[in-house]
Amino acid sequence: MSDTISGTVLSGVTLSSAQYADPVAIEGIIDVAGGNALVAPLTWTIDVTGTIAASDDGGVLLLAGGQIDNHGLVTAASDAVLSTSGRAFDIQNEASGTLASASGDAVKLSGGVTGSTLLNAGLISAGNAGIGLQIGAAVAVNEAGGVIEGGSAGVVLGNVASFDNFGTVGGSTGILVPIGQNYVDIVQGGLVSASSGPAISFTGGAVMTVTDTLTVLPGATFDGAAIGGQVADLVFGGTTEGTFVNPTQEFVQFNTISIAAGATWDLAGISTISSPFRNDGTLLVQAGDAIDFGAAVSGSGVIDLAGGFVDFANTVAAGTTIDFNAPGSFMQFNQSHPFSGTVEGFTPGDTIDITGFGASQQLSGTVAGNVLTLNNGLAPLYVTFATAPGPLAVVAIGGTNPKTFEVVVPCFRHGTRLLTPSGLRPVETLSEGDEVITLRGEVRQIAWRGQRRIDCRRHPVPESVLPVLIEKDAFGVGQPCRDLYLSPDHAIWIDGSLVEIKRLINGLSIRQVTVPTVTYYHVELESHDVVLAEMLPAETYLDCGNRFQFEDGDATISLFPDFGALARDPGRLYAPVVDGGPDLARIRAGLQYRVASRGIRQKAGNFQVVADGKTVAPVWSADRHRIYRLPPAPCDLKLLSTASRPAELDPASEDWRWLGIAICDAVLDGDPVDIAAPFFGRGFHGPEHAGDGWFRWTDGTATIDAAGARELAFTVRAVAPVWDVPAPSCGVSVRHRA
Repeated sequence: MSDTISGTVLSGVTLSSAQYADPVAIEGIIDVAGGNALVAPLTWTIDVTGTIAASDDGGVLLLAGGQIDNHGLVTAASDAVLSTSGRAFDIQNEASGTLASASGDAVKLSGGVTGSTLLNAGLISAGNAGIGLQIGAAVAVNEAGGVIEGGSAGVVLGNVASFDNFGTVGGSTGILVPIGQNYVDIVQGGLVSASSGPAISFTGGAVMTVTDTLTVLPGATFDGAAIGGQVADLVFGGTTEGTFVNPTQEFVQFNTISIAAGATWDLAGISTISSPFRNDGTLLVQAGDAIDFGAAVSGSGVIDLAGGFVDFANTVAAGTTIDFNAPGSFMQFNQSHPFSGTVEGFTPGDTIDITGFGASQQLSGTVAGNVLTLNNGLAPLYVTFATAPGPLAVVAIGGTNPKTFEVVVPCFRHGTRLLTPSGLRPVETLSEGDEVITLRGEVRQIAWRGQRRIDCRRHPVPESVLPVLIEKDAFGVGQPCRDLYLSPDHAIWIDGSLVEIKRLINGLSIRQVTVPTVTYYHVELESHDVVLAEMLPAETYLDCGNRFQFEDGDATISLFPDFGALARDPGRLYAPVVDGGPDLARIRAGLQYRVASRGIRQKAGNFQVVADGKTVAPVWSADRHRIYRLPPAPCDLKLLSTASRPAELDPASEDWRWLGIAICDAVLDGDPVDIAAPFFGRGFHGPEHAGDGWFRWTDGTATIDAAGARELAFTVRAVAPVWDVPAPSCGVSVRHRA
């Protein structure tokens, strides 16, 4: 049996078994000027294809639960649909259906119990200060195409509520979980917008218990922030790849953040994740993206570095895999926190930085099987690789505070890209006949490409072959577009001239790095030209008689090559070479200006006298004069100091020596020391004359032969200044990429 209300009814209807059968179909119009339009005192099934309207009170009132299937229109001054009982309900608002309130709540299901459901594919709307949907202890789904909107809030969720959104939710606040409401789960795969408040807000109280969850699916859109209130966990879920730009600007105050098993997410942009992070899926970090993890990282998933940057400031648990999946990927962790993850795919062009070392600490590494052991004189550090990584280099990075070491694959410029008609291509993939784009925009063919691998440890003059690192943006935004390595004598084009990169070293944005081995690639065109290496103009190869030093040249190979030993023929050069004078000083001054714009300044250096490894304090000090009491027995006496190269700090200087402290008027036990005496041991530069006196510089680590003397005195003529690199502020990492 069923019943139908058709035609037009102008008074309120109360469903009773004496008058109506269950279910009842509303095919006509119920239009009530006063009171509720339709009341169901008992459990009832109501199908609406017509119109229910109440201009003064509520639309449909369920006093004992029941079912509503709405294809029509329900409008009311207060609540369009209200359920107040402790009985289960099942409400479906179909695509053609509308549930609307002028000033109350469109749908208020406050008396539901577990097992109650609401499905919306149409429109649920509340005006003024009303709420679109208010629900507790039930499961609600807003389907794709469904709209729920309210004046104050689109959706308000109470205890044990579950809400899945694949449509649109809007209000002053999009979705609200009030204070004290627990075990609330939200799945967001649609649009949630807020006109003045947050898109989603979990409200924490004085006592915060984490019981709520927000799961974000691919395709989700937020117009406004999502606030966890420290009572909710954030989960990135789904089975297709999702992308979210700058997620930590949108998601705040979540207790934990995780990626679900089977989910893949690209968290693009620059983010600092301060909550514990668990990854059981795949996290993509693309080129140009950076994620700083401030809390512990765990899980059984993969962090896929596709040219991006990750910084682990806390522990990384076993089970986490860091997959270096594209050249130029970069990982950083702090030596004070265990790194127990596994590294995959580490290749030339990738970098691992270890931070947090004291200024005097050193770090060395050995590879045994698939484990890199890093020794710093205290507790060893371990980095586990999925497979044996082969030879690795551990390089100290200058200008970092605290001190940083890099782990790199010892190959030079493998992965460095040149601009071609098909885009930037790694130099090792180019060969004769391939085309490159020159600085003038011309497309030219490669006439020859040579390469040479060098063991820098065996080279008699390693400074002549060690690579020079040019940091990203060193010459301006996008020049280079990422870190670039060149041989010391390789020239770049700047201001209409060619300048060898070794003449532009400043110890910060351009610096020479120590590696055990290095591989150089050279590309030659039919005539000397300038191409774009990582978008920085750099010269092509010009044969000055040293082609034999590279593979693919003549059969003879030089044992210890020096790539800058032969002069360039000016008549064959693309542009004139600047190797000194005011033009070079002007170029270097411009680079120093860029360094200064990063907040880096020069500061005075410092020094100390050390006997048998212990600092000796002066017994007398006045102005620049010092007197020291030495130990009674013969001792290992050193003069240690900070050190710098004048040419790195002064654009007009051509002095590339390492200088520490300059002393004069040395005295042992009251007897003056001759400027050429054995007193000046290893680490002292030669004597220099100024005015009517002589002095000698150290290189930062100098040995003194005190010949058993008990008292040492000298005058400090100068202490070389050094760069003062600001310590990184909270949430900001100092990054060096290779």
